[in-house]
Amino acid sequence: MPNNYSQEILDKIKEYAGDLMSPSQIAILLDLDEIQFRSDINSKSSPVYKAYHKGKIITIHKIRSQEVKLAKASSPMAVELSERYIADMEIEENA
Repeated sequence: MPNNYSQEILDKIKEYAGDLMSPSQIAILLDLDEIQFRSDINSKSSPVYKAYHKGKIITIHKIRSQEVKLAKASSPMAVELSERYIADMEIEENA
């Protein structure tokens, strides 16, 4: 699929990125060409860039805002696991 993504696809990209799905997982779920999708994720002029990164950043914000609450509740494992998902996601984005 070229750079012409429907609003429905952009919304799904945002949703799946917010669920911390990797680029390859999103491409498979949405039947997208993975190479083109990765290119679009990295092109700041692409609506895919905004949808993907906005979904991811919204979740990162939620996780970070929970870190203080989790620390106070003595649950550092939840924070560590979430940070691992984000790190894995970023490693694959740069692959």
